[in-house]
Amino acid sequence: MLYAAVIAVAIVALAATTAIAVLVDTAATVAASIDARREFELLAPTTTVMVVFRWVGDGTLTDAELDRANTDVQRRLFDEGRAVIGRTTIGGRVALKFTVVNPDLTVDDLVALLDAIADEVVREG
Repeated sequence: MLYAAVIAVAIVALAATTAIAVLVDTAATVAASIDARREFELLAPTTTVMVVFRWVGDGTLTDAELDRANTDVQRRLFDEGRAVIGRTTIGGRVALKFTVVNPDLTVDDLVALLDAIADEVVREG
């Protein structure tokens, strides 16, 4: 009986470790995608499941204008029921963040959110 319990705990631990590794890999992959897009900027290294970035457009806006654009797009997407994207401040700059904790979330889902952010900023800009 004890042996079966130990095996069960080991299986659960292995499954949890694998699930966490998938989430971390998803976050790292979407961070690389953000880094490859000129209209976005990574603001912190992605070391676990959190990806911190901001929309920067074509690079012509001031920091204050970028802060306002990122705040506005995060609020609009939430208010319209289209996306729940986190927001924080890093180095005095407004940042958006993905916290990848849903195992059903894919890189394609997150790239679609990036597209929605870029499209919404341009639409409202």
